[in-house]
Amino acid sequence: MKSILPPDLESKRLQIAKTHNRLVLSLAVGIFVAFLLVIGIAPHGPNGRYFILAGMVTAGILEGYGIYRIIEYDKQLCQQLGFICPRCRKPLYEPRGFINVTGRCPKCKNRVIS
Repeated sequence: MKSILPPDLESKRLQIAKTHNRLVLSLAVGIFVAFLLVIGIAPHGPNGRYFILAGMVTAGILEGYGIYRIIEYDKQLCQQLGFICPRCRKPLYEPRGFINVTGRCPKCKNRVIS
């Protein structure tokens, strides 16, 4: 898809997207490794099930927190790079946003380019 954003905004969007994707990939690998470790070190027998369940719940909670931190970091990066809406002053980047196609703020839906 061809971007309708000016080159400066498009480069900022791509920089944020690359950082976001690296963080999400790191989180996914970390959670996968955590699951494998929990299953690998779980004791055999009836107590092993509870150990695995507790490990999976803990990994799930850590995954939720990791996603929250990635989203917060995206917002900070938008502020640092100046990739914010001129009207509502909120970050323009959203992982599944289509600002490069629509030219509209994902929050207030106003046009950000003239």
